[in-house]
Amino acid sequence: MRAGAGLQTRRGRVKAERAPPGAPTLDRMILLFGTRAFLEPIVTVTFVCAFCGLSVPQQVYRRVNRFTLFFIPLFTVSRRHFVECSNCGGTTALTEQQAHHALQWAAARR
Repeated sequence: MRAGAGLQTRRGRVKAERAPPGAPTLDRMILLFGTRAFLEPIVTVTFVCAFCGLSVPQQVYRRVNRFTLFFIPLFTVSRRHFVECSNCGGTTALTEQQAHHALQWAAARR
């Protein structure tokens, strides 16, 4: 009988053979991975919006993309900062230094 072939029973059914101990097997596993975006508000600042031209409160956000394995975030893939106008919803990209400066500016004004 060749290796890996099934055994024939009296009723005509095929019965699978067990692999000998230590022999490689073809076990299968589902691996769930991907990325997920997390949006973290940092601070609210008030200045003139570049889109609507009004002096209104604007929220500074940090958007973090994290690699996930089985829906558990493991490590950060990318990090971006942006500001969103509360009046018109316009967004402007920020550098990390600009976001930290906005945080310091808001702390000094309190």
